[in-house]
Amino acid sequence: MPLDKQRKLQKTDLRSAGSTRLTLPDTPEDVLNALKNVATYPHHCAEPLGHFETHISHVFLTGDYAYKLKKPLALGFLDYSSLELRRRSCERELELNRRFAPQLYLGLATIVRTAAGIELRWVAPGDSGEVGRGDGGAEVSEAVVL
Repeated sequence: MPLDKQRKLQKTDLRSAGSTRLTLPDTPEDVLNALKNVATYPHHCAEPLGHFETHISHVFLTGDYAYKLKKPLALGFLDYSSLELRRRSCERELELNRRFAPQLYLGLATIVRTAAGIELRWVAPGDSGEVGRGDGGAEVSEAVVL
């Protein structure tokens, strides 16, 4: 049985067991599916959302903002295989590109898994208040905000 099918079966079996304290690891597909939903974002989004895929990233266009996520992969010339490596790459991209396009590179968003599901947390320039909607949560990814 393919690994993808096994993972889906395993998730279904574990969730139907009635355990509310069980925390399952997020797959890249879970994160991508959540980011295709306007309710995931902490701001108003244009509908439909735009989604573009490059060989190393996913880019989501929400109207006023774009979110660029690194794919969890390792190639000969780069390694984004872990959350920490993807985070460092996003931070470095922001640091380098802000020097020449500060009006374009706005910040980093954190994507977290909470009891309510996957949330994207980021405060737009000029907004006030907390980042995102909820408290706590386990970080599952980072995104460069443009």
